[in-house]
This record gives sequence, C-alpha cells and structure tokens, in this order.
Amino acid sequence: MTRSTRVLLLTTEPAIQNLVEQVCLIDGYRTVTAATVEDAHALAAQRGKDAFVLGVIDTAALGVSDQQQQHAARQLWQDWSAAYPGLPLMFVGTRSPNYDFVAHRPDIGGFLEKPFGPNVLADRMRTFLPG
Repeated sequence: MTRSTRVLLLTTEPAIQNLVEQVCLIDGYRTVTAATVEDAHALAAQRGKDAFVLGVIDTAALGVSDQQQQHAARQLWQDWSAAYPGLPLMFVGTRSPNYDFVAHRPDIGGFLEKPFGPNVLADRMRTFLPG
C-alpha cells in the first residue's frame, strides 16, 4: 500500500488556502480543500480513513462565533480522532490560548496563531507530515 500524499484543508480564506497549497506543493503533497466542516467530513469519509496525512483546520471556517470556536474545534478534534485515528490535525486561528486541549497532545495536533508567514507554516506543517 502506498502512503497518502494528501492534506485535507478546511478554510474559507484564500490567503490560507494559497499558503497551505504552496507548502504542500513544495513538499510533494496535494491539497484537498473544503469550505465547511460538513464538506470536510464528507471528503474524509468518501476517501477513507487513510486518505490524508494531515488535516489543517482554519478555526474561522468552523461556522461558529469566536466565543464558540474552541468548543467547535474540540468537538471536531474528538470526532475526527475517533473516525480517523492517527490523522494529525493542525488548527490555525487567532485565539491560541483557548486551544489548550491541542497543547496536551502535541503528537496528534497543533495550533498555529494567525498571522503567520509561509516559513512558519511550513515548519509547523512539516512536524506532522511523514518523511
């Protein structure tokens, strides 16, 4: 079985999509982008539990208010950890102190605070990408 070369990206921001796609292209990965949590779930379910090597989740795309983003992100992380064991999730957003749940499991997830440049994004993503 060959390993997946896909990264699942959940975002509605063209700038985030562009940066993630650039990093993936340089490192030999393909990006599959969803604009909603529902679309991301459907893509992951359709392609199977081993279809992606990393999920990059823009908290602004979670479809909830800033105050509810932490809860929505935690729920997504719990749901996806059960459905897709071993798939690391990297969240990007503006309120990193609210994402302590990710800090407790750095082996399976991470958080990158906006704004960030391509080099910072690349370094963080590479901590989760195989090889």
